[in-house]
Amino acid sequence: MNCRTLTLFLLLIAPVARGADPLADAAARASTEYAERLKTATAELAATRARIDAARAPLATAAQAAEARLVVLEGELLRLQMQQDTGAEQRHQLRRETDEAKRNLGYVLNQAQETLKALEESLLPGEQAVWQERVEPLQRQFANASAPASVPAALATAELAADRIARQLGGFTAPGQAVARGDNRIVPGTFLFLGPEAFFQGQQPDILGTVRLRPGGEWPMVEPIEGWNAAAADTVFKLGLGTVALDASGGKALALEESADGFLDEVRKGGVVGAVILAVGVLALVIAIQKVLDFRRLAVDEPPAVRRVLALLASGDQAGAERAVPALKATTRALFALALKHRYKPKAILEEHLESFVLEQRMLQERRLPLLAVVATAGPLLGLLGTVAGMIKTFTAISVFGAGSAGKLSVGISEALIATKFGLMVAIPALVVHGFLSQRIQKHLAMLDRYALEIVTACEESRRGKPAEEGVTV
Repeated sequence: MNCRTLTLFLLLIAPVARGADPLADAAARASTEYAERLKTATAELAATRARIDAARAPLATAAQAAEARLVVLEGELLRLQMQQDTGAEQRHQLRRETDEAKRNLGYVLNQAQETLKALEESLLPGEQAVWQERVEPLQRQFANASAPASVPAALATAELAADRIARQLGGFTAPGQAVARGDNRIVPGTFLFLGPEAFFQGQQPDILGTVRLRPGGEWPMVEPIEGWNAAAADTVFKLGLGTVALDASGGKALALEESADGFLDEVRKGGVVGAVILAVGVLALVIAIQKVLDFRRLAVDEPPAVRRVLALLASGDQAGAERAVPALKATTRALFALALKHRYKPKAILEEHLESFVLEQRMLQERRLPLLAVVATAGPLLGLLGTVAGMIKTFTAISVFGAGSAGKLSVGISEALIATKFGLMVAIPALVVHGFLSQRIQKHLAMLDRYALEIVTACEESRRGKPAEEGVTV
């Protein structure tokens, strides 16, 4: 309730209160006092409102200034946030570039180390001493320095590789020592490095040729070159003019020649089975020689040479037949001599004598011949047995010591295959000799059978007085 409402209420109740004086007086006094207080409060309220109105303008100005400052600060904050985002992006980009640079640097250093390793491995025999003073410091730098500190070593490696290529293209000489082939003398001399080849000329005229590293040896070995003499070498080594022989295989031909085993080495590598195969081969060789000699004693004439004697025998001209028989070959001559000796005996007895002669020749020629067939069949089987045994040993060694390099594994397999090689070396000649002798022996024995039959027929015809038929075919 405000002051005006209270004043109106007091004025309305004043006439009513006049009926009782004390109460009316008290009410009047209260009304007056309240009115006084209301007036005072109204005045204070008006003063307060005046003060508020007086203070409102500066506050509004300050608020406006604060709002303007807030806008400026918000803009500055937005700018700072944008700068922070830009800085984070730049920092991320720089980190990516740094990582890329590190990867590139690592790749360059790895390539430099690989180049240095490849260069060291590709040094020709005798060339190590030329480049060792530059190679060893670079190896130590790569082993002990960090990545940034290895950059000079990488650059030095590139320079070293370029220098070596340039010198190889033009060729260069360097003093050194090499081992003379044959007596293993270490002789001083001069190396000539020309492209992929290295040559050596010793202080002694007989030490001259290309050089190759020996397995496990410190000094290179001098391999003589056929047709290259000291005079021609002097021109090349001293003047840089002339012609030299280059190995197109890069030394592989000489290495292959050196790695080739002799017969005794192969026998040793073949083991017990290889020795057994060779023993069987020697036995087969002895049998083959014996059978060849036996076959040479089986001298049988061709049918045209026999026809004349058969014709004389069938006509009853025994004297003419006896004169013609010595002209025949040994086995045919023996067959006809036996027939002339028993020609007057009964046919059955004559047949028995001739059949006995042919049977004797058959037994002589066919004895031990099947053994060659057995050797030809058993040789590859023995070789396979040796190969299987060798492969078992090879895989046992692999299971114990590991696979190692492919070269070492191939050496073990090649040694295991030596038995198969020996088996085939024995079996193939035995098979060929057996086939040849069997065919020739059977042909000659068949001719003897035919001649024996025709002799019996000719003798029977001479007894009966029948004329002999012209010609005999076999």
